[in-house]
Amino acid sequence: PPATVLEAVERAAERFGYLTFTRSAFESAADSPFRRPADILDALERLDRLGALYADPSGFGTSLTEAATSLGLTWRADVSELARNRHPDRYTAIHDGARLDLGPHVAIGSGSGAGFIARIYLHVADGSGDLPRGLYVGHVGRHLPDTTT
Repeated sequence: PPATVLEAVERAAERFGYLTFTRSAFESAADSPFRRPADILDALERLDRLGALYADPSGFGTSLTEAATSLGLTWRADVSELARNRHPDRYTAIHDGARLDLGPHVAIGSGSGAGFIARIYLHVADGSGDLPRGLYVGHVGRHLPDTTT
């Protein structure tokens, strides 16, 4: 198993072909004290399977939420507008010069404190803009600030 969250992200970036990792995904992973990096790698593998489904532009017969849940992910479709407005810079990532808004995310772990909970925040591109259709990983690790933090 990976020894750190960063190692989990590096392995996923090397192995999985349906996720695109931003620089901030690696930076946030390097800063993460989450104690179970193997859980991160497992979630990224499941997200890669979700990305494979999403890659089909004709659709896959269900919503991302339903597909993610069926893959065993604790999926959150977005963050609140209040959280996004209070912390706009925290919910963005840059990829190939494009600004990505992060919202959909996967919750990992339970309890309190950054050692026990982690999040993987994504940008979902539908292919209608400058970015190719796909799932872009923008942040891995600490729970970003929201209305509860």
